[in-house]
Amino acid sequence: MVPTKGSQMRAAVYYGARDIRVEEVREPKVTPGGIVIKVKFCGVCGSDLHTYRIGKSVADGPSAILGHEFSGDVCVVGSDVTGIRVGDRVTAHSILPCGKCASCMSGQPRRCPNRAIMGDWYALPGAFAEYVHIPWAVVDETVYQLPDEFSYQDGALIEPLAASASAVRRAEPRAEDAVVVLGAGVIGNFAMQTFKAMGVGKVIVTDVRNRRLKVAKATGADFVVNAAHEDPVRTVREITAGAGADIVADCAGTPATFRQCIDMVRGSYRENFDTERPNGKIAWVANYEKPVTWNPNDVSFNGVRMMGSLPSDFLTPMDLVKTGKVNVRAVISHELPLSDIIEAFELQANPTKSIKVLVKI
Repeated sequence: MVPTKGSQMRAAVYYGARDIRVEEVREPKVTPGGIVIKVKFCGVCGSDLHTYRIGKSVADGPSAILGHEFSGDVCVVGSDVTGIRVGDRVTAHSILPCGKCASCMSGQPRRCPNRAIMGDWYALPGAFAEYVHIPWAVVDETVYQLPDEFSYQDGALIEPLAASASAVRRAEPRAEDAVVVLGAGVIGNFAMQTFKAMGVGKVIVTDVRNRRLKVAKATGADFVVNAAHEDPVRTVREITAGAGADIVADCAGTPATFRQCIDMVRGSYRENFDTERPNGKIAWVANYEKPVTWNPNDVSFNGVRMMGSLPSDFLTPMDLVKTGKVNVRAVISHELPLSDIIEAFELQANPTKSIKVLVKI
């Protein structure tokens, strides 16, 4: 099925906190530099949940469609697009750079400060819909063809894997590092698997949900810590012989895990301190719903490095899946139809019942 002029499609339209309605909206029109994709699966992301729970502002009309972790089939190709054909199985991330700023003019359109981004409170309609438009369709830049062995579910999970893999690469892990991942949800699990794929010998995962910890252990974690029953800082200290973690990645995004990052990173302890090794690094990966209060002295006085991250290319994550180094299917706990979008969001918001919820369009 291909969108036709003036026709309608089903989409989950966001109106406010906990108010998403499946409605008929106008199908997208292709632009010369864009493509239209028939969506097969779209994942409920943590950033979607933030919007769903607390009611962030989004634009009116069709741009109030969430969803950016998706896969599907190309059904319309714009006149200026090359290398993409109708029928291609793809995943994509949608950004529309301004084309005029310093980043765009220097060949770095992804870093455009004026870019429009798909879904959430941004400017472009998302993928909880039968069709989605990618206005700037460039092969291996915004649109990526799925290998034959990939399922559509695999394709929908490449974007969150890209978020985790980008953070891991920025942290520059070494085989001898002790790494802690706080949070065993999708982003945390993928971060752990990526650390292991890059050869890290000791990865510790903490969470407060046994279901998620069991999946983390099954997919490669060396140690799992239930922070609801034991002090994760003390446990990390014991595992690392008092030195602390070389890298801590916060994939949970709570005030408690923020504090734990600072308390468990190498350099925060003075017992058994190894002066030959550099102090540790903290990677902020999660989205925080609430601001945190902290004393920067805890980091600056100890020479701890802090870094943020955003998803970059999809090619590296796709290779991790293709070579079997990362198992993305292990985190899928539910698949629901678009008509059950509220149930999908409520399930994703309940970590005792779910890990990753995919919506089948």
